[in-house]
Amino acid sequence: MVIENILGELRDWRGYFYRSVAGAEIDLVLEKARTRIAVECKLSTVPEVGKGFWNALKDIEIKEAFIIAPVKESYPIGKGVKVTSLSEFIRDFRKS
Repeated sequence: MVIENILGELRDWRGYFYRSVAGAEIDLVLEKARTRIAVECKLSTVPEVGKGFWNALKDIEIKEAFIIAPVKESYPIGKGVKVTSLSEFIRDFRKS
């Protein structure tokens, strides 16, 4: 549902799933022009990502990533990685 909403709202972004041979994966990679961002979807209000997520960011040279979760306020969890709600993510990227 999260990915469908994102792709439906951000029609000028190209989206795809990423998985390396080693098993590192990202739920959704969005590209527009020279910009590439990663999106990971979590059901927890206190989401955690594993080593595979961080490895995938390095593999495809992602500088900005988002973990979409049912949170009330956004917060950073690492360099260039932010936990945010679906509605806030869509609102922010509709502008770009």
